[in-house]
Amino acid sequence: MSINIEEIIKLENKIEWLRNQMNTNGKLNGLNHSETLKYSQELDHCLNKYHQVSSNPK
Repeated sequence: MSINIEEIIKLENKIEWLRNQMNTNGKLNGLNHSETLKYSQELDHCLNKYHQVSSNPK
């Protein structure tokens, strides 16, 4: 998988945004709220992708 620096920066920004959204929503609606869980799952997906591309730079 080839990824350029701009894509990595976009992914880092998305991870930070999702983390903030998840924390805010969790504080307002609870950790088991469907929207909080949606952010958590999307964050997991992005973190896995980030780990994959950072472990295999090409």
